Amino acid sequence: MGLILCTPKASPGYTLMAPETNTTTYLIDNFGRKVHSWQNSRPPAQTAYLLPNGNLLRPTRDKIDWPSFADYKGRRVQILAWDGSLVWDYLYSDGKKYLQHHDVAPLPNGNVLLLAWERKSKEDAIAAGRDPSKIPFPGEIWANHVVEIQPTGLTTGKVVWKWSIWDHLVQEHDPAKDNYGKVADHPQLLNINSTTANFDFNHANSIHYNAALDQIILSYLSQSELIIIDHSTTTAEAAGHSGGKGGKGGDILYRWGNPVTYGAGDATQQALWGLHDAHWIDPGLPGAGNILVFDNGLFRPQGNFATVVEIKLPISSATGKYDYTKGAPFGPAAPTWTYKSPADLPSQIVSGADRMPNDNTLIASGEWGTLLEVTRGGEIVWKYINPVIETGPLKQGQKILRDKPAAGNMLFKVRRYAPQYPGLVGKDLTPKGTIEG
Repeated sequence: MGLILCTPKASPGYTLMAPETNTTTYLIDNFGRKVHSWQNSRPPAQTAYLLPNGNLLRPTRDKIDWPSFADYKGRRVQILAWDGSLVWDYLYSDGKKYLQHHDVAPLPNGNVLLLAWERKSKEDAIAAGRDPSKIPFPGEIWANHVVEIQPTGLTTGKVVWKWSIWDHLVQEHDPAKDNYGKVADHPQLLNINSTTANFDFNHANSIHYNAALDQIILSYLSQSELIIIDHSTTTAEAAGHSGGKGGKGGDILYRWGNPVTYGAGDATQQALWGLHDAHWIDPGLPGAGNILVFDNGLFRPQGNFATVVEIKLPISSATGKYDYTKGAPFGPAAPTWTYKSPADLPSQIVSGADRMPNDNTLIASGEWGTLLEVTRGGEIVWKYINPVIETGPLKQGQKILRDKPAAGNMLFKVRRYAPQYPGLVGKDLTPKGTIEG
């Protein structure tokens, strides 16, 4: 565990790591040495980000009055100063109807975007056109929404913008119900029956913001696709089908990964099979403006194996809108770059990837707590295995429970920050030894 490989080809920087089952967030150098850590009373839900001012942004788990299988997903969002003191500790849940989960995204104005579930009753789901046979235990379904929160105090915040997928549905199951229409005629809407009997019918697990486009990208694991929506709308426009820079209100501007979900193409054109961490590559990095995504490979016809893919968006530089031919899948037809993970790192849950300044890609094979940095040619130039489990750091030689990753060393995703990153300038980054004993 700990550092396995470090070559001169590794991109310099400091890797932020939030072990899934532990309450401590770590910043490590390329030699696997801890340079800083943040202590907390709650584990992450499910990642962390270092802000340009040196503060740590992290969603955290909190016990809730909610079906037990969602207990570990979130509810609370925190900002911690470099010294670990609380700057913001915000609860986004009423305990019954809505709940923050999985991921957050910082905005340039200091606000934060939150992913959240909203519970819909069986009656609500049927009225919206959901096939009753696809409403399983516990007799409800969960829809995703996004809120922008403006921090207003240590424990308070104001919702200044909201978008919900519930306002952008289509179905061809029952003409007597809401949202009826031909799915193939409405690629800008989500087919409410595009998944099997799953309460979490449009499971989203990551969110990212593009300031230049004023757009948001979401990873939809259930549909095996990523979607992009407009953030330039008002909340009223986000609930409708017009307005904003994209002119489509809160409708889907772009989607990629599984055209069958919107009645275009066929199963042979599916490109993603479960996914996490879809995000734009930041300006100034190789591939800037492209999308990087970890594809978990769930139920892939060729076998369950994970890949990281990079796609070039079919976007018009003149209008900022996405090229699309009616009735056809959204482009591109194939990724710009693909990395297939080693056979022993399938990672069917969590996981992510991050582009480095030297054109390498840092990959978190999260199910097994393993980090790889690879070149564009696929050479592994850095490897690290998270030594932290629920009870704390292990010692070399102790066994990580590979058969029980939920109690082991699992990670969601990681980010590496270059030495010149503003949030690190002036900070004490003296190595303090390895995390593992």
